[in-house]
Amino acid sequence: MMYKNAPVLVLAILVSSHLLQAQSTKIYNDPDADFKTAKELYQQDKFALAYPLFEKLYVGDVRQSNIPISVQTEAKYYSIVCRLELNDITAVTAAQEFIELEHNAPRIDMMCYHLGEYYYKHQKFSEALDYYERTNVVNMSNDEIANMKFHQGYAYFTLQRFNDAKPLFESISQISSDPNYYAANYYYGYIAFSEKKYPQALTS
Repeated sequence: MMYKNAPVLVLAILVSSHLLQAQSTKIYNDPDADFKTAKELYQQDKFALAYPLFEKLYVGDVRQSNIPISVQTEAKYYSIVCRLELNDITAVTAAQEFIELEHNAPRIDMMCYHLGEYYYKHQKFSEALDYYERTNVVNMSNDEIANMKFHQGYAYFTLQRFNDAKPLFESISQISSDPNYYAANYYYGYIAFSEKKYPQALTS
């Protein structure tokens, strides 16, 4: 009797296995769930963990109907930013192509900011300024704006463009809670001293 029912048992196992596999595939290939997980990791600055999740949402899957174009674009953006944060030099070309070819203006603006930050970290100040100057602050948080102002000011200062640097340092020197508050005061005071504006220099 046992052997008589074997084909039915095998069939049941195969059907169950297929259903479980389909359910598992649905779970692990849910672009919204994957994107949410990757975004959470990104917000925690866990770029090495976030990057492969963003990457799989668009690399090789551009024409997949189950991944919306909007998700693919966002995943591509975050994937490149993760690579920049991880100091991947090949991400520079990818970022430049994104800026030139994409049509999402807010994301293009933010990519300019992140590429500027990459160059700033690598002390390529002329290149950093090129992208900072192309960044629209409308799409940035207050912390990002303040961070860029200080870095932009420092880049100008390093290139001895003091007239451009001074107002940027001045704006940060008035925000006591900013992490660059003391450094901004120092550089603002240095410029004021070089201009023989001694009261301003002493105040800073």
